[in-house]
Amino acid sequence: MEGGFVDNPRDPGGATNKGITQTTFNSFLRLTNRSYESVRNISHDDVFAIYKRFFWLRAKCYLFNVGCDLCIFDFAVNSGVGAIARFPIQTGIDQICDARLEYLLHLPTWRTFGEGWTRRVRECRIRAHEMAKGVPASAGNGGSS
Repeated sequence: MEGGFVDNPRDPGGATNKGITQTTFNSFLRLTNRSYESVRNISHDDVFAIYKRFFWLRAKCYLFNVGCDLCIFDFAVNSGVGAIARFPIQTGIDQICDARLEYLLHLPTWRTFGEGWTRRVRECRIRAHEMAKGVPASAGNGGSS
């Protein structure tokens, strides 16, 4: 659900590419003993590794049911892992998306980014429900990769 490179002066996250901020990329580069590089040039492999290490694993997305895992993951990428810490594992797709919109609505940058965030949450909700269709409730865990 992430786009390409942006550096909107109104975005407190700063320069971002494919959902990865320069700050997060810098942390990853330090962890992997690599030199500074602009997030503008981030590789697909680095994006995948960062998504897994900094968001999927830290947000414990693998504990959530299929569909809910996507909602939690996308929320973590968009708003930070700390923003999703309050969701119990049994939370449903609609409850996560509704709570996410409520959280976003109260951010000081809502006027600037609210329309795009609303669209993103709506698209995430649709994809999550599509993922969950036909999956037995006991299947759970959303894949631990």
